[in-house]
Amino acid sequence: MAILKHGTSKNADYGDALTYLLFEHDGRTMKPVLDENGNMVRRRDYILDGINCNPFTYAEECRELNEQFHKNQKPDEIKAHHYIISFDPLDQSECGLTGEKAQELGLEFARKNFPGHQTLVCTHLDGHNGSGNIHVHIVINSLRKFDVEPQESAERLCDCKAGFKHHQTRSLLTHMQKSLMEICEREGLHQVDLLSPSENKISEREYWAIRRRKAKLGKQSETNESNAEFDYSIFGESPPDYVEVFFLKTDLRLVIDLQDNVKAQQSRAYAQKVKLTNLKQMANTIVYVQQNGYDTREALQNSYDEILAKRIEAKKELRETEDKLKDINEVIRYMGQYLSNKKVFGEMLNSKNKKKFREAHSAEITVYENAVRFLKNHYLGGKIPSMKALQQEKTSLMIRRDAKQNTYNYLYDYTQELKTVCSNVDAILKPQEEKEVKKTRQEEILC
Repeated sequence: MAILKHGTSKNADYGDALTYLLFEHDGRTMKPVLDENGNMVRRRDYILDGINCNPFTYAEECRELNEQFHKNQKPDEIKAHHYIISFDPLDQSECGLTGEKAQELGLEFARKNFPGHQTLVCTHLDGHNGSGNIHVHIVINSLRKFDVEPQESAERLCDCKAGFKHHQTRSLLTHMQKSLMEICEREGLHQVDLLSPSENKISEREYWAIRRRKAKLGKQSETNESNAEFDYSIFGESPPDYVEVFFLKTDLRLVIDLQDNVKAQQSRAYAQKVKLTNLKQMANTIVYVQQNGYDTREALQNSYDEILAKRIEAKKELRETEDKLKDINEVIRYMGQYLSNKKVFGEMLNSKNKKKFREAHSAEITVYENAVRFLKNHYLGGKIPSMKALQQEKTSLMIRRDAKQNTYNYLYDYTQELKTVCSNVDAILKPQEEKEVKKTRQEEILC
């Protein structure tokens, strides 16, 4: 199951991208891993190439190009795009995928989809977020360096000209997903239909989280022809129903109501600046609505309501998982008390004077007996679990909690963006509605 992920960067220091590709980074904090001397640790398994640039002078070449065309000079401009192709771990064991082959496919994908751009292509063999899979990073300068032939996926004439920027849209993403699927199918790699998600589909975050859990527990999942199936028995529940949702986070901001803005009322210059910003945000909102196929205000509202409902459900599932994790931590605490005092209790049973021994070790024995009582009452059948099984269950729950948190954060960002779009659309429609009301009143007066 190859997955394509996309991110953007407004960081003017292009060298940071190369640092990430070449040196170990903490998966949670994204900060470089340091050795005992405080130096960054070089990655052991990677393959690096550059397209239209030398990979080790990528930063300088990007800055020179930006200066040549006077682009990417403002802090809020997108300086680079970062794509990740994550291959299924089973592609290595079952399909013979190697790092060299993955790098070759990454280069093919980059040349086909980002022609004319300065591009870094780097394959990591050490696993994506601990999942144990080969994955390819593709980092491009958002500004195109060379003119190229018109592309099938291009929506604008400038999308093939030097000096213009990479324009990520929903249709372009679909084109790239199709391109990746064709590569995987040609190479005989595991792949699902990225364009038509099934009714009951594990979300991408859940997919990789469970892959990490399987890796930690030394188990492997099986992948069928159309989707991925996982063993949820350790959670004591059935697989949840997920409907795949995808959005590209934008820089849309709220249109400011000048009538309610005190600063705008006091400063004409500030009010003029806000008006210009509002026009830009209105234009971006119209583009957003068109690209996402919202034909009516009602359709936009329905989309917001749908994603909000998913967000609420994701929050509920996150809380449930956190509660389970809290429970298992309590069980582990009692299990620790049980194990640490088990020897003393055994010595009491073997003592000739049990009463005297109990009096001498009353605290330890009381803690032990309370722990036994709790553990037997907590588990059906009164069988006390092993510490290893409890730790495995805790690890699984922690991974599941993180996946649930990521899903919630994702849906939260999505609802916030749709909320901004709804508000901006209302701001765009409001003047027209006011004109129609005024016209109606004038007609009533004339009548």
